[in-house]
Amino acid sequence: LFFLGKMPFTKKSEMTNAPGFNSAREVNKALDWLTKNSFIAIEKYRTSRTKKSSYAVIKDKGFKYLGIEGPPGKGSFEHSLYQHLIQQKLLSQGMTVRIEGQMQGSYKAIDVLAHSKETGRIAYEVTLNLHNLLSNIHQDLDDGAQKVIIVTRDKDDLEKAINRVAADPALNKHLEKIDFSIIDDFFE
Repeated sequence: LFFLGKMPFTKKSEMTNAPGFNSAREVNKALDWLTKNSFIAIEKYRTSRTKKSSYAVIKDKGFKYLGIEGPPGKGSFEHSLYQHLIQQKLLSQGMTVRIEGQMQGSYKAIDVLAHSKETGRIAYEVTLNLHNLLSNIHQDLDDGAQKVIIVTRDKDDLEKAINRVAADPALNKHLEKIDFSIIDDFFE
């Protein structure tokens, strides 16, 4: 549980690297106990192009026991996981990156705020549902983002996001500053 508190985005298959474990059997025994006692839940998320990976997601009881709030980011574990994947990819490209970053003078948190001298400030908004898509884009552009990239779970959600943006006449003059991506683009 302490390992997961520090490394919440470790795949179940990679937990044999955790201190104190020498085999997948030992990891599974510990995870089974933590699941049975409601500290974690095993959930699957797609973090590769081929299949879903299993993650041990800490539940409220686990966070309370550890005395921590949870992984960086807001929203569901999936949302935070995708923020983490985007951050890691952008860091590998030499960008300065902040999860829940804010533009200077703004109170609005951006899912992933990236910056480089070449690109300026780019707002990455993880969009698992569309309810706040347009307001996020408007606020990010109003706050001075040079570009807003909407990141969706898959191509179906991508199409819905594109259609939603196209239907907003106030965004027509900003279309060159709005781009779309799927989370697959951030997989290693």
